[in-house]
Amino acid sequence: MREGGDILLVHPSNQLGMHSGVPLCTAYLAAALERNGFSVQAIDLQLDSEKDLRKALRQAPRVIGVTVYAYSLLACRRIARLARSISPRSVILLGGAQATLDTPGTFEAIPEAHCLIQGEGDVALPAFVGHILRGASMEECRTAVPSLRSPNTPDLLTLPDLCDIETLPFASAAFHL
Repeated sequence: MREGGDILLVHPSNQLGMHSGVPLCTAYLAAALERNGFSVQAIDLQLDSEKDLRKALRQAPRVIGVTVYAYSLLACRRIARLARSISPRSVILLGGAQATLDTPGTFEAIPEAHCLIQGEGDVALPAFVGHILRGASMEECRTAVPSLRSPNTPDLLTLPDLCDIETLPFASAAFHL
């Protein structure tokens, strides 16, 4: 876990008591963010403790990104509640399969979230973070990042074609986190 950053990425515990290695989704997103010049901190709650999460939240990252799976909805709600209480000025962003496939249900389960990104975040997340760091409003962010949704606009969209996979950074570029 590296300290500080523009964005904190949080991967929930799999609640099965097993660890399968570095979460590749987190590593890919961190590598894409770092490639775009952002500082990133990652917390994997399968390895890191709640104490580590609290410490990271006290550093008030501008954006807190939480990966959501169907099995982790309750854990993600606890993460979002904790984030709101410790770092109230941070933007809480959700992503992952659950957020993409059931956007309205994800917002209902995690009402503390400000927004979510549907689909692949490798391009959308750095664009969103860039806009937030420049002081853009959520509406400006939504215009610039078509896959961004808020609780007021949870409508589904037709996901754009994936970007050229050859342009994505390798996840191993972020294994230092």
